[in-house]
Amino acid sequence: MYWIISINMDKPLLIRRNPRTKALMKFTFDLISCAIIMVTFLVTTFSYGNTYYISMQDVTKKFEYNGMDAYTLTTFEEFDKYYCTKPEGTDSEVCDWTGHFKAAALCYLIDSIVCLVIMVYNVLNLLSLSFGCTCFKILSLQISHYLVPIAYSIGIILYLSVSNFYSLSEDGETWSDWSVTFGAGIVLMFVNEGIMIAGALYFWWARVHGLEDILLHIGNLAPLIDKNQLRSI
Repeated sequence: MYWIISINMDKPLLIRRNPRTKALMKFTFDLISCAIIMVTFLVTTFSYGNTYYISMQDVTKKFEYNGMDAYTLTTFEEFDKYYCTKPEGTDSEVCDWTGHFKAAALCYLIDSIVCLVIMVYNVLNLLSLSFGCTCFKILSLQISHYLVPIAYSIGIILYLSVSNFYSLSEDGETWSDWSVTFGAGIVLMFVNEGIMIAGALYFWWARVHGLEDILLHIGNLAPLIDKNQLRSI
């Protein structure tokens, strides 16, 4: 809601807080989400039996060496090559699931790329509002701001279902829940989903409260002022 005050008929005043702040706030939501997506590829997504730490790209194995904890970091291919050559062994259970881990990481990667592309479009959409140019309506699809949390949730579901890490077992029996632990990667995924939902809700709120009034300001149709400025008029 806004008010028009006609102190001078040739120069109406639109009373509203500067909507550029709303656009910048939405941009901040998208920027944080992009950063978190990048981080999820660098941290552990879950651990198995306090021995194996799985990420999007590799497997870290913990073992004891001279009475101290030591770790080896290998890609999925290297893990298969060095630890899965024997038909039996302590690593055989993880070896059976490296294919699932790689497929899940690929699904999450593709979904993340889609989300990043949408968020880049969202930034361009905000810029188009700020400069009053939709580039022949190519950048006018504001529904994209609501698609990001939906697309990202699909990626989370795909990763959890395709990796199937909760089905890991030892000695033929299913491991209890405490044996498979969520790592920072999984936690960040859910945190990022919450941020994306908050960003979409904020964009909806900003539209209701005048985000698109930037066009009026840029086009000099009605200068934007703050309510406090009325005291000086």
